[in-house]
Amino acid sequence: MLSKRIENLKAQLRETKPSICVERARLVTEFYSKCTFESTYMRRAHLLEYLLENMTIYIRDDELIVGNHSTRYRACPVY
Repeated sequence: MLSKRIENLKAQLRETKPSICVERARLVTEFYSKCTFESTYMRRAHLLEYLLENMTIYIRDDELIVGNHSTRYRACPVY
């Protein structure tokens, strides 16, 4: 028998339509449009810093492991 929390999570999974999230792609474009670092490694390191500072933090209720790559539930980020 499943707990009420697990039943709710499974129902949300079935009922939520998958979508696409463009936030990461928008942030990468913003970063590279103003990037002045010459080294590829420095650009990538500062891009990661920029993403971590500017991406939306999304945590759902009842999650056991928090964190997501997108701004919504069942959304796939565009890379």
